[in-house]
Amino acid sequence: MPGKKVKIFMGIRSDRWTTRANLVNAREDRAFRKKIASYNDNYGLNGQTTYILHGPKGYKLSDDPKEIALVLYSDLDMQKKQLKQTRRRIKNMNNINQMELPI
Repeated sequence: MPGKKVKIFMGIRSDRWTTRANLVNAREDRAFRKKIASYNDNYGLNGQTTYILHGPKGYKLSDDPKEIALVLYSDLDMQKKQLKQTRRRIKNMNNINQMELPI
């Protein structure tokens, strides 16, 4: 019985994780990340059913809604933590410099 068809986009495969080092050199990194963001922004539009996952293992193309949701919620948690950390730093800066930056 044949397996699921492997999908590939910019060297990112649906059957395994691929590290960034294997996909792009440091000089092209920013453009690479922009292409991934653009690709993921189109998820669900014009019949696009795949999403590029990013994690500690690297990148992977997926069409599994549960796998995509896990990554999206992980990203949301990370953004909440970063916002909390930034607010704490602004508060500390206000205390040290007696400034009133809005939080």
